[in-house]
Amino acid sequence: MSIFKKVSVITVNFNGKKHLPEFLESISKLEYPKKFIETIVVDNGSTDDSVSYIKKNYPEIRVITNGKNLGFAKANNIGIKKSTGEFILLLNNDTVVDSALITEMLSCFENDNKVAAVNAKLVLFDRYIRVSINGAHFSTYLLTGSLNPVNLKAIVYASTFDNNIYEEILIPYGHLTHNKVLLDIELIKATSQDCFITVGKTTTKIKTKGIGTAIRHKVSISVNDLQSEGKNLTQNTGNYFFRDGYGRDRGSIVINHELFHEIDEGQYDNLTDIEGFCGAGAMLRKEYLEKVGLFDEKFFFYYEDADLSFRLRKYGCKILFCPKAIIRHVHAATSKSGSDFFLTNAETGRLIFLLKHWPIWYSTWKWLSYIITDSVLTPLYYLSKGRYIEGLERFVLRTQVNLKVGLLYLSSILYLPKLTWSEVEKLQ
Repeated sequence: MSIFKKVSVITVNFNGKKHLPEFLESISKLEYPKKFIETIVVDNGSTDDSVSYIKKNYPEIRVITNGKNLGFAKANNIGIKKSTGEFILLLNNDTVVDSALITEMLSCFENDNKVAAVNAKLVLFDRYIRVSINGAHFSTYLLTGSLNPVNLKAIVYASTFDNNIYEEILIPYGHLTHNKVLLDIELIKATSQDCFITVGKTTTKIKTKGIGTAIRHKVSISVNDLQSEGKNLTQNTGNYFFRDGYGRDRGSIVINHELFHEIDEGQYDNLTDIEGFCGAGAMLRKEYLEKVGLFDEKFFFYYEDADLSFRLRKYGCKILFCPKAIIRHVHAATSKSGSDFFLTNAETGRLIFLLKHWPIWYSTWKWLSYIITDSVLTPLYYLSKGRYIEGLERFVLRTQVNLKVGLLYLSSILYLPKLTWSEVEKLQ
């Protein structure tokens, strides 16, 4: 790169002190001239001494303090307005970046002035060892090291092929410090065929006593084997969208109605034109933000990046995925995927996104369907089954969503231009 561009690194922090040491240390090790990087932390009213920690340990970092949690969109806008860089690098505070991140991302902007945003490859923070079983179900599993058990949450994939059971677990190991670990598994025999267990590249046949019986099996694994066999799981390689306004991470898959992260086997190793960027790890060309506007602050948390992606593409810009820009991410560390906070803001964001960009008749119909199905019929179903607390919780949560959407309905449907119906049909 003959001429260095100034890059403003912006992150929003809300009680994320536990993530800041690794995050800020990785920023300090970026292989890019320091005088061309400015780092801005926008703090959303943290009460965990995040601000004092940054000022004490990283005095060169600019900290902007808000008196309360203003949300992701507004806080990032504050940081962008205060920035001086030609390019804006948005990062979550629960990430660790590769040292070549800025260089790799900037290279994707070269030779094409229409590129407005570049998405990094976000992978889960840990690396994983793959353990699979043919002919049985995993019942329990525990990974231990030395004398102390390590409580790890494994990711479970389950499939059935031609009456044969195949299951797979992916176990995080990045934080283990032992020379050897013991995988202690209980299996339930599921078919009349023999059972085979595979750890990494090693497959072992297990003797069984018949369908329905429990089998105890222990596997000793060296840390060296873990390191050589470890896999990354893709969390995001860009976003894509469905006809009903829902978005999904490129890099995730659905198995038996459950969402999982794909094992990174090289399927996302190509520079790709994508529909939308993820605000957890993306670089934006500031020139285009000045033309199409910053994040829409109607979105408190979720879908603000989808909305901005749509506005950029409508303006004629390109959004690219950069496979060599690597970010490790503790996914949903702040929002807690599945929590009431997550569900309320994700559903509110999706409906506002839908009302803003889809044809008015279609988006309004989808919102009314949400009111009838999700907000009324679903709680009534739980109440009819005697599950009163669950029914009441769902009713309260959806009522909160509908009140927020109702307040923003008029301003959302008045936004132009809308997608044409032919453009909607092209979505997945």
